[in-house]
Amino acid sequence: MNYSQQLSAYNTDTIIFRSVVIELKLNQAVSLRLQELLRERSMTQYQLFTKSGVPKSTISSLTHCAYDSVKLRIIHELCQGLSISIAEFFQSPLFDEDNLDP
Repeated sequence: MNYSQQLSAYNTDTIIFRSVVIELKLNQAVSLRLQELLRERSMTQYQLFTKSGVPKSTISSLTHCAYDSVKLRIIHELCQGLSISIAEFFQSPLFDEDNLDP
């Protein structure tokens, strides 16, 4: 299953594709969570850039899983732009150990 299939299968309650739970890599979970938060707030990547100061290219790379990992400092800055805490960012089924690829 490729990443675009995983994205299209994402549901906020659980991660299911044809009734099979998907194990995500951590960078994929971060990408999906960021996209979810942007959708919930009807916010564009550009608006997040202006509120957080995180470069547009970094936000785009995160949403497209171009990075294998992301610094916590970047997530913190994104959270400030989204007006949420880091705890709220990671408070998602995406980050449940059972949903992450070891």
